[in-house]
Amino acid sequence: MGATTSSVASTGGGCGAVTEHKGEYWLTIDPTGRIAWPDAVTDAFGSTLVFSRWLHGCLIAAPEDVWQRISSGAAPDVPAVEDLFFRRLTAGAQKVTVDTVGRCTVPRHLRDWAGIAEKGPVTVSAQGGWVEIWSQPRFTAYLEQTMRGLEPQLAAATRLGPGPADREGAT
Repeated sequence: MGATTSSVASTGGGCGAVTEHKGEYWLTIDPTGRIAWPDAVTDAFGSTLVFSRWLHGCLIAAPEDVWQRISSGAAPDVPAVEDLFFRRLTAGAQKVTVDTVGRCTVPRHLRDWAGIAEKGPVTVSAQGGWVEIWSQPRFTAYLEQTMRGLEPQLAAATRLGPGPADREGAT
């Protein structure tokens, strides 16, 4: 199934019981378009997920109750942006059942939109109550692009790198 890093805390298992879920999973889409979830995901999220388009070219998979919260109130308070966001988010949404061994089919129209190839590697990135599903090459490119722009700010803000007093010429 691939390398995994994760941490899950829940309040009793099943759909909607997730209080914290984080980490990344490196998985593969099988020839029929299915993904085999790690036990931590199926234990925390239950047997029904809603898949849809998400931000930055990835997909979202969320338990139904989390999906309801996202789709009913996560849009910006700007009418044009809200309309575009909700059309993009909800138009392609599809409910999917996870089978007894933890597999489900990622809808083809969503795989195509996110650039996820059959038999292709994917990165599943847990984001609290849901997961993002990325084409692995797209995820790698996205991380490289965003980190290049953020590294100087993050280093200064977290003091992981040279701060103003540490820079050349500072006294």
